[in-house]
Amino acid sequence: MADSTATSTSVSASTSLTASTTTSVSARAGTAASAATAPEKMKTIYQPFSIPQADGQYFTALIAPGDYTPDYPYIDTPIPDELQDKVVKWDRQLRKWVDSMDDPVAAEINGFKAQNASLIATLATTTENLQAAQKSADTANTAVAALIAKMATDEAAGANK
Repeated sequence: MADSTATSTSVSASTSLTASTTTSVSARAGTAASAATAPEKMKTIYQPFSIPQADGQYFTALIAPGDYTPDYPYIDTPIPDELQDKVVKWDRQLRKWVDSMDDPVAAEINGFKAQNASLIATLATTTENLQAAQKSADTANTAVAALIAKMATDEAAGANK
């Protein structure tokens, strides 16, 4: 165990079974102020994830002392009010909360999927048109061959007269 002047941090978590996933965190920063557990001295920190968890959220909310400074992967940036009713996720590049439905990578993937579906439909139509054109060409070639054969037969008959 480190002495009281060390700047070590220990975190222990226990999950509560409520409608939202909230976890209790006790942090020890080596100061007497961090030992206070009055509700007004507590704050919410978050552990963000890149994929949704079992509850569908991209984060786990944790409660920590008010003077606790979270280290990676934890953050203490509150979720903006305009995103409260949405499924939010922490964007590490932008360093802010974003609507997971507005994820630029997901939007790009969805765009590619839509473009792919459109290209597949166009390919199917083009293939059908090509098959119809080939059938028409085969019919025309058969008619031309029959006409050439008839002309050859007629010439041979005319020469024999």
